[in-house]
Amino acid sequence: MSSFTRKTNRVGVSSSNACAPDATNGTNGTPGPGAAPIPTTNTPKTAGTRPSPTGGPHLISSGCADLDKVLGGGLPLGTLTLFSQDGWTRHDEVFLKYVVSEAVAVGQPVGVVRHATDRYADMKSLLMRRMSEAEAMKEAATERAAQDAARNETKLRIAWQYEKYAKKDASSASQAPNSFTPTASRPALGKHVASARGAWCHDHDISKPPSDEELREMLHPASRSSSDLKTYTIDGAQRGVVAGIVEAVRAFSAAVNAKGPGTVGRLVIPCLGGVMWGMEPDAVVNALVYIRSLVQDARPNIAVVVSVPPMESMRPSDAARIQHASDGCFKLTAVDDRSSVVNLSADRNSVCGVMEIVRLPGSFGGIRSPMPEVRSYVIRNKRKRLALEVFAVDPDAEASCIGSSGDGAVAAATASLEW
Repeated sequence: MSSFTRKTNRVGVSSSNACAPDATNGTNGTPGPGAAPIPTTNTPKTAGTRPSPTGGPHLISSGCADLDKVLGGGLPLGTLTLFSQDGWTRHDEVFLKYVVSEAVAVGQPVGVVRHATDRYADMKSLLMRRMSEAEAMKEAATERAAQDAARNETKLRIAWQYEKYAKKDASSASQAPNSFTPTASRPALGKHVASARGAWCHDHDISKPPSDEELREMLHPASRSSSDLKTYTIDGAQRGVVAGIVEAVRAFSAAVNAKGPGTVGRLVIPCLGGVMWGMEPDAVVNALVYIRSLVQDARPNIAVVVSVPPMESMRPSDAARIQHASDGCFKLTAVDDRSSVVNLSADRNSVCGVMEIVRLPGSFGGIRSPMPEVRSYVIRNKRKRLALEVFAVDPDAEASCIGSSGDGAVAAATASLEW
C-alpha cells in the first residue's frame, strides 16, 4: 500500500524562479574567442523561458502547471515530445491546446502542422480562453469548496458502511478511521494556487472556447505579427507527406531564427499517423527522426509537441520505435468507472484518465531529468483545467472496501491497479 502514497522524486522549479545559472554566463563557463558553439548551451533569456536546472537549453511552459512539474520545470527547447492517445478521450488534444494557448499568451511564435483532411481548419481551433487573475482565484476557491464537499460525502458514505458492517466488538469499531484529514504525507487533493504561477504559466479555461471578441484580443495585429501564427497544410502521397512535414518544420525554424537570436517558438502536430494521414508506422518513425534532427541544432530555438494514435493499436515493435524516435513520451490511458483507481480515490468524480511517463524529454549531450519513482499520474477534470496527481489511496475508500469485501480486497486491487 505504501508504494502508492510515497512522494515522487521529481525535478521541479521553485516558485521564486531560483534556477541553475546559465552555463554560458559564469566566469569558468564562458567560451573563449572563436570557440565552437556548444549544442546544450542555454539560449538567451527571452519572454516565456527560464534556465534549465540541468544546465541544458532553456525551458518553456507547457501551459499546464502540473505538466510543467512532471517535466521538471517545462518543455526543453530543441526537443520532440510525444503524447500517445488513449482512443476514447481527447486529452492529447487538450495538452496541445495548452501548448498553443501558452505560446499566444507569452507572445511566442507558434505553428501547427495538419493534414488537409484534418478538422483543424485554423489556429483558432487550438486556442483556449485565458482566465483573468480574479477568475483564476475564484476558480481555485471553487475547487477547494468542491474538495470539502467530496470529503463530507466520503464521511457520510463511510459512516453508513460502518453502521451496516460494524463489528460487535465496540473497541475494534471505535478504532476504525472515520475522517479524511490532509497531512504532510497525504496532501490536499487538487491543490491549486493560481497566483503563485505569475507570467510563467497562465490559467487557461478548457470548459469553453474563446469568444470572437476574445480571439480578436488574443490575435490582434497590433500586438502580434501575422507571421507569428503559422498553419502548415500537408497533402499528397505517403512519401510526399513525410517530405511536407520536414519542410514545414524547417520553414518554421527558419522563420523563428529570422526574428532574432533571442526568439523561441513551438510547433505542434496533432494526431500524426492517424487515419487521415495514411502513413505506415515506418513513415511515422522516419518523420519523427527527421523532426528530431532538425530541432536539435547548434542553437535550439523551438520545441515540437506531437500526438500519435494509441500505441495499443500498434505492433509492440512499432510502438517501441516511435517511443525511441522522440526525446520525451507520455502515454495517455482512459479509465473505467468501476476500476480500482477510481474506487480507491478520493473525489472519484473528477478522475478522467491516467498519464504514464515513458520517457522524460532531454536534449542530446545534456543531462536528462531523472525518472520519478512513480510514473503514473491520475488525470483529474477540475471543471476549467486538467490536474495531474500521484495516485494515493483514500483511507476512507479503503475502509469501505474492507468493510464490504474483506481485508484482502484492497491488497488485491492495489497489487495490480486496473486503469
